[in-house]
Amino acid sequence: MEPAQSQLITADIGDLRTMFTGNLPLREVFADKESYIHFHRHFEFHYTLSGSFRLVSEKPYELYPGDMVLIPPGVLHATSASPHKRLVLGLSLNRGERQNRTFSEYQYYSMIFSTLHEPLIFQSEEIATYLDSMMKLYANEISVHKQKIILSMLFLRLAEHIVTLKEPPVDKLMSGDIRSDSDRRWLIENYLSSNYAVPNSIDGLCAQLNLCRRQTDRTIKRLFGVSYQTLIGRRRMEAAELLIRRTSMPFLDIAERIGYESYAGFYLAIKNHFGKTPEELREETSEHH
Repeated sequence: MEPAQSQLITADIGDLRTMFTGNLPLREVFADKESYIHFHRHFEFHYTLSGSFRLVSEKPYELYPGDMVLIPPGVLHATSASPHKRLVLGLSLNRGERQNRTFSEYQYYSMIFSTLHEPLIFQSEEIATYLDSMMKLYANEISVHKQKIILSMLFLRLAEHIVTLKEPPVDKLMSGDIRSDSDRRWLIENYLSSNYAVPNSIDGLCAQLNLCRRQTDRTIKRLFGVSYQTLIGRRRMEAAELLIRRTSMPFLDIAERIGYESYAGFYLAIKNHFGKTPEELREETSEHH
């Protein structure tokens, strides 16, 4: 992949601060090499301009010109080797300065984006036209203020597509109508899939369930029979096993990617869960290939 200048631009929508990173100003990125299995702690947006490539997550997706994909945080994925051009942007949602208002854009859009737990593939002539205009505007070196406006509008269009394409209970999430155990279980599983590598992620889950920490702990124990930390640990081990067996990524990097603050904690977790060290897991895989 050709080197691209990585920049960060923030844009505020009420008390929501969106953070875009990537090849900004927007430019075409040419890729003809396979990427290893990885994940991000932010959303990743791809727009295919020419050629085609395969995105591999839990299942393969073929992307052709005009296809767009939004990949949630924490979702393991890789791309196959094939010549193609695409736009790539990273997107994070953060709470900005608190506003003196009863409506929270941060909570509203966080709930919408939290419904994604696998890559969302779609096409949009509106977004395609908009991205084309953005590239032309960037070519003329527009001001940072205009960049913020443009990216804010892009974010809103992406949110609209999630609401349009996702099945219920998106409406329940947005209205706060989380009453049944099936709704709560669905929300917890989806939240966990994107936030297992995030420190203190249970705080965000409490906000989405509209429960205090103690109530959230009790709800998880009742629905899953284990604690939140146990659920986090299981999901981290799933990701760790895949990265250890299918990539050559250094163990220290794997530990950091899946949320461990120290290699010792990662090592002990692997040993306790699999009964083997990280080195033994990788050697075992090599012996079978």
